[in-house]
Amino acid sequence: MILHPLDETYLKLLYGTAFRAPNSYESYYMDFGYTKANPDLKPEFGNNYSVRTEYYFEPVGVIAAGVFKTDIRDYQFTASGVSARTRAATASGSTTAVPSNAISARAG
Repeated sequence: MILHPLDETYLKLLYGTAFRAPNSYESYYMDFGYTKANPDLKPEFGNNYSVRTEYYFEPVGVIAAGVFKTDIRDYQFTASGVSARTRAATASGSTTAVPSNAISARAG
């Protein structure tokens, strides 16, 4: 929504949603030399909010300021570590990277 309260001033109110499904790298991971499915990984969902004001002046110029907020549910990240199975099987302890979901994330 764009409001025009004064001749040279604009106020923008923005809202958006986002969706990101796990890619093939995140849906499968390597553990002890075997490819494993990651069925518990959920897609990410997000809500984006933004408020921005702009003031245009002559001959050519603009001053703008804005704030935003982003809420993300089921944020995907990759945790790396030594699995218990790998540690028990080898003295060197191979590293396993497993994509997982966090509960939520915020920015803004």
